[in-house]
Amino acid sequence: MTAIQTQVINESGKLMGLISIKDLVVEPPEKKISEIMNPEVISVNVRMDQEKVANLFKKYDLAAIPVVDDYNRLLGRITHDDIICFIRRNAHKEDTSFYFINLVPCAWAKSFAGH
Repeated sequence: MTAIQTQVINESGKLMGLISIKDLVVEPPEKKISEIMNPEVISVNVRMDQEKVANLFKKYDLAAIPVVDDYNRLLGRITHDDIICFIRRNAHKEDTSFYFINLVPCAWAKSFAGH
């Protein structure tokens, strides 16, 4: 089971790391976030090709991935559900190597990255 995580940003909105909700609850309150967060973050630029994003989800078995701008400022996140919708919309394409998810209906209306 994937741990529920949230993004950590600095005062400028720059993505600094990830922290699990469990760690926020069990770590002593005097501990700084920077001491318990994971600074190794897989993120995608807002202009990254959607298929490449889908392949990152498959490669790293992600539940969500942060979306950043060219200055590494957090803009949002793409979820596993978003990827399922992308796969459903693109199931007619010839390369189905990343169509590995049990497809279910979803109401996701807009694709990520502004497409």
